[in-house]
Amino acid sequence: MDQFDPQEDNTPPPLRSENEESYKPSGPQVRPWVRFGARSIDCVFLFGSLATFILYAIDPSTLPLFDPQQSPGAQPTLSNFFFTPLILFAYVFVEAVMVTAWGTTPGKAFLKVRVRNSDGSRLDFGTALNRSWEIWIRGMGLGIPFVTWFIQLMAYARLKERGVTSWDEAGEYTVSHQIIGPTRCLLLATVVFLLLYGTLLIMKGGA
Repeated sequence: MDQFDPQEDNTPPPLRSENEESYKPSGPQVRPWVRFGARSIDCVFLFGSLATFILYAIDPSTLPLFDPQQSPGAQPTLSNFFFTPLILFAYVFVEAVMVTAWGTTPGKAFLKVRVRNSDGSRLDFGTALNRSWEIWIRGMGLGIPFVTWFIQLMAYARLKERGVTSWDEAGEYTVSHQIIGPTRCLLLATVVFLLLYGTLLIMKGGA
């Protein structure tokens, strides 16, 4: 029978830390269109589409813009005006949950964007929620039509000039990129095109 050795170290080996991940940034690290595309995939095409489908299935009248009984060329209503801001506000919490649980979001994972604390560790829920909240205010202008576009242009200019957004600088977050390849670049261009085209259709429909 083995003798118990009080000097023997029975401590299990430490878990692999976030700083030891194999992720290595590559290519340009200031990529506003890639970040815009990742958020568009997550917020507009995934979460926004799901929310629209659910609300429309429950009661089409809650979405007058998509209501088949609405006359062509009708002016946008208050429901139309508040729909996008509410979607963007709700996504603040959804994004924080995904970043906490997975360390990323579907759009960020596909376009190889990584968000971490300055020490390389994952964001906890409180930190992730604070970052998403700051993006909603500083980067999306609360989702208010036309204000959002102006705020996004300002954020774009700042990122190109200083290499960091105001919310990432304030929170000391690190956003890293890897080369995404031609296929993913094509998807990114498609996402941006569809987003802009859809916006034009909505504006035309309410004109």
